[in-house]
Amino acid sequence: MYYILLLVLFVIAIEVAYAEVYIPENDYKGYYNSDGLYTVVGKVVSTELTPVKPTIHLSIRDENNIIEKSVEWVPIMNVPSLAREIPFKIIIPEVKNKNARINEINVTFEYLNRKPISVVALYDNTLTMYSDHVKGRAINLGNETVYNIRIYAGAHALDGSWLDTSISHEIINELKPGESKPFTLYIDPIFYGQVGYYSCFGPSDPFVLNLTTTRNNEKFEVYSESVMWLYNQRFDEDSNTLYINTSSNSTPLPMRINLRVPISSMNEKLQAYIGGNNTYTFQSMDEDRMSWHLTFEYPPLSIIHYIEIKGFDEQQFKYRSIDIDNSTRATIRMPSNMMISQPNNITLVFYNKTNDKLLKDIQYNIKLIQDNTILLDEDRDTINGIDVINYVFDREGIVNVEITINENKTSTNIIVVPEFGASMLIMVSSVLVTLLIRYKFRHI
Repeated sequence: MYYILLLVLFVIAIEVAYAEVYIPENDYKGYYNSDGLYTVVGKVVSTELTPVKPTIHLSIRDENNIIEKSVEWVPIMNVPSLAREIPFKIIIPEVKNKNARINEINVTFEYLNRKPISVVALYDNTLTMYSDHVKGRAINLGNETVYNIRIYAGAHALDGSWLDTSISHEIINELKPGESKPFTLYIDPIFYGQVGYYSCFGPSDPFVLNLTTTRNNEKFEVYSESVMWLYNQRFDEDSNTLYINTSSNSTPLPMRINLRVPISSMNEKLQAYIGGNNTYTFQSMDEDRMSWHLTFEYPPLSIIHYIEIKGFDEQQFKYRSIDIDNSTRATIRMPSNMMISQPNNITLVFYNKTNDKLLKDIQYNIKLIQDNTILLDEDRDTINGIDVINYVFDREGIVNVEITINENKTSTNIIVVPEFGASMLIMVSSVLVTLLIRYKFRHI
């Protein structure tokens, strides 16, 4: 029995020692899609025992230039007993030369504190191929319900070469144990009629693309979630309009586009325009309470290549980030235009970063410091995860705000989210504490 235990431990040690995340040498390629945009497709394989989130690093030789790009891709989520691989598709509009080639490709990754899932595509008569797409069903082989996933797959020629990566048109919102639901995967039009088979079906989160740009010389964080690729984002200061280029929708189905954009004011009404024509736009406050979530549909069989988001108000809220190491203390600076002799509100909402739930019992200290004078020094508790500090300033000037979380909470991922007003983001990475603080002020 002793030797059997040693053998088991030895085998486990070998698997852990050789676990890795990589892109197979023959399982990636670059090509120009039907829009003429340079596209890199392939798959990432994981031999790790837990879910991982890969970041793909690309170096493209574009004539005499080297274009480098890194993209955080979707997690590899399946349990070790199932295939742990995820196809990827990255469009790089910056590449202009038709003879461009991949100079280098590699992947880094981070471990995720998430439970693995057990979702696979059924290889039966429900998996039906057409010249431009494939239809199938995904089944949950696990014991827990899975939420909000897309299916990713590789399209191959008969000789096994990788042609394209397809991402399911549908988001499977809920998949209970033993339940199966349909998915549809379309390929780029340049590959119509060339696909011999599909493989590497992988379930994962919907892909979120960072479209951050600038507004008034400051970071303007925009994120998109769509099967379509969005790029070349820019904010026009004169018209307060966000412009974004898009790939075309070659499918006979409308494509849903989800955008997350910063809140400029609580009263603004945003509207999406496609090719200059307004489209129904649903606007709601995102879970982070500092962004709008916009959703609208892009028409089928459309080669329109740009959208506009109009209706932004003048910015009332500003966002900055500060990295702080080895401390639970975060310092921010309030602007000098706070209201004098009247209450100013600093509203803090405490969330657990891991599960987005309110942290109801947080003890912390807040200090307001102006010109080396401590105006306020209080130990405070949250009430249902929320605390509002009212303070009357007697003079103008920059005020430093120091937030110190009680030390027994430093092992918890904490987000302090503002309810209203301007905001600042403070990252306390080494102690796993993140503070997101918004303060509300009135103009004189």
